[in-house]
Amino acid sequence: MESKMAGTIICYGDSNTFGYDSRVGTEGRFPKEIRWTGILDDRTEYKVKNHGICGRCIPEMTGQMDFICKQIKSWAKKSCTDMVVSYARDE
Repeated sequence: MESKMAGTIICYGDSNTFGYDSRVGTEGRFPKEIRWTGILDDRTEYKVKNHGICGRCIPEMTGQMDFICKQIKSWAKKSCTDMVVSYARDE
């Protein structure tokens, strides 16, 4: 196994980032090796942290953006984050 760089990528998003799988018997989540965040982790030299939550929506209000910015800054300080990737799909 290759060693990872000191850098970290935080993936902030919805159920697509989380890897939600609605099929019965899957424990509600696709295996890491087929989630896009898992593939990113496996194919890059960065450590990838999946912060996807089912039901998260694209923020529409200033208060929501303030909360997200504080949350990401807190995570970044803890893990020396180099990059934040966000993915959310409103339906």
